[in-house]
Amino acid sequence: MFKLLKAEKRIRKKELSQSLAPNSYKSFEKALLSSPNSSFLWIKYAAFSLDTSGYEKSKEILLKALGTIVQTEEREKLNIFLALMNLESSYGNEESFEKATEWALSVNDHEKILKHKALKLLQKGKLEDCENTLRYICKKYSKNIENWENILRFYMKDIVDNDKFDEISRRAEQALKDSVEIRKRIGVLEYQHGSSEKARTIFENLLSEKPKRSDIWLVYLNFEEKTSGVEQVRDLYERVMSVKFSSKVRSMFENKKEMYEHGRKHKDR
Repeated sequence: MFKLLKAEKRIRKKELSQSLAPNSYKSFEKALLSSPNSSFLWIKYAAFSLDTSGYEKSKEILLKALGTIVQTEEREKLNIFLALMNLESSYGNEESFEKATEWALSVNDHEKILKHKALKLLQKGKLEDCENTLRYICKKYSKNIENWENILRFYMKDIVDNDKFDEISRRAEQALKDSVEIRKRIGVLEYQHGSSEKARTIFENLLSEKPKRSDIWLVYLNFEEKTSGVEQVRDLYERVMSVKFSSKVRSMFENKKEMYEHGRKHKDR
């Protein structure tokens, strides 16, 4: 009964927020008078305009937002620039997208804008341009592990180029201080988009080097539960239980094993 009441409250709260949300040009303009720096409200306004009046009106509103939001609200302005890039990518042309990107680069964090550009290029199917952008990002911002992970995912999932994947893997390990973390992420990519056998080899090698890294064990177990048979997973749990962890970490793995076995029993029934 209590859960039902909480659910009803959430539904009513959502319905109330929807009923109070602006739903006309006049109501959006009125709302923005009291919250002129709200990128959320400006973007909702632009989306409303796109649906009712089209691309040009939506762009006009985003440009107005950039002229209205104060300079100190950098995050809010960034959100508008990203929305403008989205609009140009979907409804503009190649030239207008490039203009929006160049403008965004001139006043925002380059890395964030370039990553968004790569995403938009990928969504448009411009794989060569996306690849060049991702490579440039890795060259310029080589200490950010996410950049290496993005391009590795691109080579494994989007264009499936094993040679380039191996090349970037080597470069990533050389560029990053902690090669263990990038190798762990490569293992995850193999589970998700490549070969489970390759992934197991990566995790086994990592554990031979770092047998007490509980984060490696945890990721390994998570994927093995999804991809391997029951006996293989149980053997893996036996191995992790033999490692001398702290009582807190050991308790975490014991609870995880119990949950796995409980799930198996439920599935068997």
